[in-house]
Amino acid sequence: MTGKDRLIGVADELLEIVDRLSKLYPEGPIFRNTYGRRWTISAMFVRFESARASKIIREEVVPYSYRHAWATHALENGRLDVYEVAKALGHQTIQIVTLHYDHSRKNAAHLKDIFQRARREKPVSPGGTAKTRKRSRPS
Repeated sequence: MTGKDRLIGVADELLEIVDRLSKLYPEGPIFRNTYGRRWTISAMFVRFESARASKIIREEVVPYSYRHAWATHALENGRLDVYEVAKALGHQTIQIVTLHYDHSRKNAAHLKDIFQRARREKPVSPGGTAKTRKRSRPS
């Protein structure tokens, strides 16, 4: 926990729940147990285990999986750049995002495209021809 306020995007269904709970609990945490106390990590774990047992989510899914999937898809579909994804995740810099979420940069097709673009010759200037020079190796 950083202690910083963070803006997050939520689905319309969750927004309705958050609005309802915010009115019910105008002070303090809005997600509470049946005794009115804030949810704990273990309570969230129990809810995920229950969802797994009910086959609502797959066995290997953990809460972090949703964050990871969102960031990866946002980068792969090209709608957001790495800086925008970093900001949405609450990071100050792009390093964590490029290290952990930008799988497309490890994707073979993406790498092939990079190499093809790097090999392309410079455009021919108007009225001229592209010139290349053979490099000689030092003896």
